[in-house]
Amino acid sequence: MRGFGMSMLFAGIVLLILIGGVHKIPLDEQTLAERALTMRGYKLTNDAVTTDRYILDKSMLKVGQGNWPMIMIWGTQKVSPDAYLGTMIEEYHFIVTNHPLKRFSKTNTAVTVMLAEGRVIGGYAFPLPLSNGAIFMGGPSYLDGSDMEHITGLTYAEWLDQWTLKYGKAD
Repeated sequence: MRGFGMSMLFAGIVLLILIGGVHKIPLDEQTLAERALTMRGYKLTNDAVTTDRYILDKSMLKVGQGNWPMIMIWGTQKVSPDAYLGTMIEEYHFIVTNHPLKRFSKTNTAVTVMLAEGRVIGGYAFPLPLSNGAIFMGGPSYLDGSDMEHITGLTYAEWLDQWTLKYGKAD
């Protein structure tokens, strides 16, 4: 009987290990954001500089003066903002090295990872200003440095026309 009890205990421990191995512990959002960058080969120079949270609303995507940053960010994503309307978007901002945009500015790159419902959905990148204060002109790039024309296959003017037809103009 003693041998049977030990066998059952051993089988129970093996079963717990197997069940525990299948169950994944959820990662916090900052860890997911960091992992999305390190998996691309970027080296983080610090922890998340800042975080932003907002609920994406269609009014934020209308073409108008105050909406340009949001429009340009969502215009460089490989996912449609429509899938995330009404969803809380969390953004984690980092400074990274080894990013393709370094070829333009020779500085580190500011990268933002966007998450929704605990999943990485995209992000964007900007070269940091040069040591003399000169800044990179243009809009954001996707996480990998791709620009809007590369992602959409459209010129900026074509993209803007389609965006305006879809989301309208701000009052």
